[in-house]
Amino acid sequence: MITNDKSPNAKHQPVEITQKVINELRSLFEFSPPGRLRQSLTDILLSYLSTTDPEFYEDDIDEIATDFYFLIKFLESVEKDSQKSSNHETEN
Repeated sequence: MITNDKSPNAKHQPVEITQKVINELRSLFEFSPPGRLRQSLTDILLSYLSTTDPEFYEDDIDEIATDFYFLIKFLESVEKDSQKSSNHETEN
């Protein structure tokens, strides 16, 4: 599990993981698999960082980058778990 108690966002209330949230994640991953989402987010962040003069970065670029980092790590974890599940199913 990915946690970040030092993040400025750590003071927010935890999100309740309801069945609706799970269903929304399933729908999202059916539309765009976790690996593709991860790659898209990485490409967008790198493009922004490489094409924008640092003096014009958003004031909260550190928080934005941290959010991207944890979302990318989450998607990596989901992708790996999904691959393990797929490999396990094909072995049986």
